[in-house]
Amino acid sequence: MSKKKVYRPHNWSHYNKFLINRGSLCLWISEEILSQWYNGNRNGQKGRPHLYANSAILCAQQIRMFFGLGLRQTQGFLISLFQLMQVEQKVPSYSVLCRRLKTLSVKIPRSKNADPRDIVLDSTGLKVYGEGEWKVRIHGVSKRRTWRKIHLGLDAQTQEVVCAVMTTNDVQDVEVFERLLSQVEGQGINRVCADGIYDAQHCYEYCYERGIEYLTPPREGAVLSKKDCLKKRNEAIEWIEKKGRQDWKLGSGYSRRSLAETGMFRFKQTFSDKLKGRGVASQAKEVFIKCTMLNRFTQMGMPQ
Repeated sequence: MSKKKVYRPHNWSHYNKFLINRGSLCLWISEEILSQWYNGNRNGQKGRPHLYANSAILCAQQIRMFFGLGLRQTQGFLISLFQLMQVEQKVPSYSVLCRRLKTLSVKIPRSKNADPRDIVLDSTGLKVYGEGEWKVRIHGVSKRRTWRKIHLGLDAQTQEVVCAVMTTNDVQDVEVFERLLSQVEGQGINRVCADGIYDAQHCYEYCYERGIEYLTPPREGAVLSKKDCLKKRNEAIEWIEKKGRQDWKLGSGYSRRSLAETGMFRFKQTFSDKLKGRGVASQAKEVFIKCTMLNRFTQMGMPQ
């Protein structure tokens, strides 16, 4: 038997310092954010404008979600932080933070890439409310146990989240395939890797029309097709019949899709597997803000 390959980080010293700095309490707010704290532009809106700018609410929400605070605790946290900074700024109340989250404009930061991206897709569930795992194991699942589903697309090279969609738990992954990939800007997409649940004709058609290489394992018992958009699928079927599914995954490059599962693990380890918001709009914004923060952490340092 061949010995299992062990991967060791080559930049452990740098990555170790980055992980330590993430736990530092030396939190400060930049001068750029403070200068844009209040909303000085009506943006053509009717009625009374918001007192606080979008950047101020986003900053407060990021602090809240990283430290796992409630809305009232976030207000108290900012008050004490401004006192330490000796800054004369008003702090949004907990009710303002709650209302503004629903309509907050959030743009996920992505590093610039001159070449087309290789995207890996995956989805997972985040709990909204209901029993914990222990009670479910002992007494079973009740009707009050509710989840939301997040669908993420990661850049296989940088491991950043480049597209994200949140849905209810009854939405199938293939239903948001186009919505996910349409969010990718810049130089476009070179390849998409997704698991077997994305083995649907409209997914192949979407990628074929845009010149995107699409890799997803065909379902068991799949047959060849004469359609041009399914040529890549036909190659996979013939490859699997001759050499097996595992050989196809390694030889075609599909095995890189495991990076999507790693990204989901990092998301849950950093922010837990629960959502604080009660409304669907607030929950969706919460997911986008967490993706924004996850990308910031990724850009600061990753194991190589």
